[in-house]
Amino acid sequence: MRDRLHAALLLGLGLALSCTATAQTKLFRWVDDQGVVHYSDRLPAEATGKAAAQMNRHGTVVKRHAAALTPEQLAAREAEQQRLLEEAKHQREEARRNEALLKTYASVEDIDGARERALANNREAVQSAQHNLTQAQTRREELAQQAAKYEKEGRPVPVKLQREIKANEAELHSHRELFEAKQREVNVIMERYESDKRRYIQLTSDAR
Repeated sequence: MRDRLHAALLLGLGLALSCTATAQTKLFRWVDDQGVVHYSDRLPAEATGKAAAQMNRHGTVVKRHAAALTPEQLAAREAEQQRLLEEAKHQREEARRNEALLKTYASVEDIDGARERALANNREAVQSAQHNLTQAQTRREELAQQAAKYEKEGRPVPVKLQREIKANEAELHSHRELFEAKQREVNVIMERYESDKRRYIQLTSDAR
């Protein structure tokens, strides 16, 4: 059965080729949804979106028409295109960072010096934040004593004093957050400059 079908297909192809050899028309080969191979001098409507091949009068494929992509294939292609765009963006950003690093520092010692200056500035910021926090804490104790005096005497705490206490609490919260942030910043500074140093050594070694 398979041999007869194959022979019939070859015969159909031979007839189609012989007809087109004189007329010089195009010959297309396409497969329908049932897997049946068709030959025709033009692509019918039912072949739209399906894979097809255009042949010359000798039966040689001269052009191929790709099948339409499925929704899954389209989604996969879009995802791959997005991945490539993100990768290219990352490479451009890395190239800019590398260029800036090489322009900023002339040696590893320059990076060490910049790190020490950054740490010194941070220490000053920590001391300033700590000073402000201490002052706010002292003021809170003073306000608490004033409020306790009114309460001891059985008098209501004045509205103005209540407002000062509330403002002091907000100030304390702000100074405490800044103080803690500046303390954490020490590790950030160390890691940043160590990363710059490793990258600088790698870039200058590769350039040799």
